[in-house]
Amino acid sequence: MMHRYEELIQPLDRQAMDIAKRYQDTLVKPPESLGRLEDISVQIAGITGRVNNRIEKKIHFVLGADNGIVEEGVSSAPQNFTNLLFGYYAEGKNCGINVLCQTAGVDLKAVDMGVIGSIESTNHLSYKLMEGTGNFAKGPAMPRDLAEKAIEIGISLAKYANDEGYQLVHSLYAIGSGGLFGVGLGNSKQKALYMPEPHNDFIFAIIAEELGLVGCIIIMAIFAVLIIAGIDVAMKAKD
Repeated sequence: MMHRYEELIQPLDRQAMDIAKRYQDTLVKPPESLGRLEDISVQIAGITGRVNNRIEKKIHFVLGADNGIVEEGVSSAPQNFTNLLFGYYAEGKNCGINVLCQTAGVDLKAVDMGVIGSIESTNHLSYKLMEGTGNFAKGPAMPRDLAEKAIEIGISLAKYANDEGYQLVHSLYAIGSGGLFGVGLGNSKQKALYMPEPHNDFIFAIIAEELGLVGCIIIMAIFAVLIIAGIDVAMKAKD
């Protein structure tokens, strides 16, 4: 089951990472003075394949579950605290993660993966696999099939973010920046730096940015002529 996902996972783009690292070294500051932030910026370049990245719409998933190892007395809080705190996260009741997300302009979505008991909140996603994991001091925390299912859920959450427009927002920037006559054929900034799949899913947004409103109207008129011509041919054709 997992092999089909493994084949889709690509290594980091080393060329983009090298360019990002060299750019960091050109900034007027002591080398590596920003510490982990510089490493993260280089890693993001490797993930996206682009040196200049901008994230306007952001989401943070909090995946919650209880751990069976609590039976061994290793936790500083009782196990039912997970359920209580998770409900607070979902309702946005000024817990630490809620405050950080609000400050940074990040949407937060709580995801129940295995919290013991029902969550007293409707503002969360439920993918409960089991009522807490097993005690790994005595046996496996969970069977392999559930572990693989948990990974698949993580992939589905990434798709959820995409479907909710956490990438779609850049298509709106492209359309808005095109203006009346566009920025010029081949000069799309969003295509070069930010837009996912510019050659298929977002091709109209790129056209709007490069050719503007006038260009879009002309292209839609051409399509209208083709459609009318096709209908005319179909109506005149013999059965």
